[in-house]
Amino acid sequence: MTEILVSTFPEQKSSWLRRNVVDQIRRAAAGLPVEHVTSEPTPAEGGKTNVLVLANETVIGRPLLDRIRERAARGPAAFLIVAPQSDPSSAPHPDAERRLR
Repeated sequence: MTEILVSTFPEQKSSWLRRNVVDQIRRAAAGLPVEHVTSEPTPAEGGKTNVLVLANETVIGRPLLDRIRERAARGPAAFLIVAPQSDPSSAPHPDAERRLR
């Protein structure tokens, strides 16, 4: 990863901005550039909840899939799942192993 782009609603609609989440991301970004943009909600976003799912190699695990299904059953929701593209069974992870040392 070489940069981070954060998108939020304007401050009056964004709990992220009221809680200074963008500033927290900047502090945690370890020198990576962080860009922030705001966007007005569109009518299609009406009553639907947007759920961000962050996962590593657990993305195919039963507990996560069950939790996503449970949330989907509670009402209209769109899910954005962010996970690494790599397949842990096909190659080692030297960068991750180096960071863990």
